[in-house]
This record gives sequence, C-alpha cells and structure tokens, in this order.
Amino acid sequence: MRAALYLRVSTDERSVSIEAQESGARAWCDAHGHAVTATYRDEGVSGAEWSARPGVLQLRADLDARPRPWDVVVVRDLDRLGRDGVRLPLLLSDLRDEGVSVVEWSTGRAVELDGMSLLVAQIRATLASAEREQIAHRTRTALEQRAGRGLVTGGRVYGYRNVRSPDGVRYEVDEAEAAIVRELFERHADGESCRALAHDLNARGVPPPRGEGGGETAWSPSTVHAMLRRERYRGVATWGRTGATYRRGARSEEHTSELQSRQYLVCRLLLE
Repeated sequence: MRAALYLRVSTDERSVSIEAQESGARAWCDAHGHAVTATYRDEGVSGAEWSARPGVLQLRADLDARPRPWDVVVVRDLDRLGRDGVRLPLLLSDLRDEGVSVVEWSTGRAVELDGMSLLVAQIRATLASAEREQIAHRTRTALEQRAGRGLVTGGRVYGYRNVRSPDGVRYEVDEAEAAIVRELFERHADGESCRALAHDLNARGVPPPRGEGGGETAWSPSTVHAMLRRERYRGVATWGRTGATYRRGARSEEHTSELQSRQYLVCRLLLE
C-alpha cells in the first residue's frame, strides 16, 4: 500500500521530536510492506490551528488529487492530525469518503471511520482541546504570579541582564547598555530622529539588541522607536496585555487583563 506520513509537534512539546515521529512511522510502514509516497510536516504548530497549518492543508489538497498519491495516512496518534472536536471529525469523514484509511503507528491500530468511531474521535479531540486550554490557563496563572512579584516573565530586555535569584529570575541593570538607553532618550529629547540615532549607533559599532534567533542584526529606526516607548524604562513592567485564542481554526490575539508591576529602583537607575 502507498502511505502518507503526517507529523506534527507543537512549540510547547519537548518530549517528542518530529524526527522521532517520522522514524517510528517509517519503521512501521517498512514492517507492514507499505511504500511511503508522501510526508507532511507541521513543526511548531498547535493542533488547534487549521487555517495556517501547511502540512494538513497540503494533505487535504492531495486527497482531492487524481490520481491520489497514497491510500493510507499514518500518524503517531490521532491527535497529531488535530485537536478540534469539530474539524478533526470532518477531516476523518473526508478521508473515509475517499476510501483512505488512517493508522496510528504507535498502537498499530487502524482508526475506525464509521459513525460511532467518528463520535469517539470527536470526544477525544474535544478532551485534547480542553487539556490544551487547561495547560494554557495554568501556565498563564503561573506567569501572572511571577509578574506580580516583579520577576522576569519573558525574554531579555535591552539595558538589563536576567539574573537568577532564589525566588526566580529578576532584571538587573546592564550599565553598558543602560548608558546607550539614556543616550537615546536624551538625544531624542533634543530633537534627533530615530533614523539618525540608528545610523549613528551602527556607524559607531554599538552592539544592537539581539534578534529573535539570538544573533545580532543592526540598529534600525523601528528598534530605536520601540525602545523610546518602552514603559519599563520609566518604571512600569506591563504583562498580560494580549493573549491568544483560536477562532474558526485560526490563532488570533485578543486583549486581556493587564498587570503592572512597578520596579522603581531598577528603572530609576536605568534612566537617571
């Protein structure tokens, strides 16, 4: 039989890699004489996401291809395909209607796609979705408690070092970077533009804030503009301004409650 592998890991899943999923799926196909003709990957994508999940979107598109390139979809377990009590059964129904079977290689069992089995799949997906929401709630509650104690809840902020203490990680002023922050505020107050400031910092070889990947890029007007409007530099640490939810199978940001933790000593040192 011709087999399609579907692999997915979320950003918060640390115990299993997408490579381990693929290795297990290929080993199962080899043991059962199936030829792998397609592999679909979604790495760092939640099972609640359906509108921007390239792997599952391509799988759906290939399901309608003629001739179809595979006869069976192989997954580690059913929640790899998705965690949505409405959309997962619809996908399974479409696979069934095209004569495609689904196998969980971790158990070696074919997923039954009759009416009762689709109901069970719906319940499983709903429970998985509820579990995801509970984990998110617990994580957010823990972060909110940290923020309330003035602890670091995110990444690094230019002008500070993240220093571990017995009760958690706290911000500590980095004097070399703090001098640059003070300079930017003073020169901008005297009328210099963000573009001129960024150009001067780059010309002087001042190390810029680290990029998302951890490496240095360069100073840009937008970077300077964002720093000049950062509330932390005037003594206010804001957390919880926005959150994320899923609507119609797509991730969307929403305004949430706001928690402010004032750290006067640290921020006065930075801008004095």
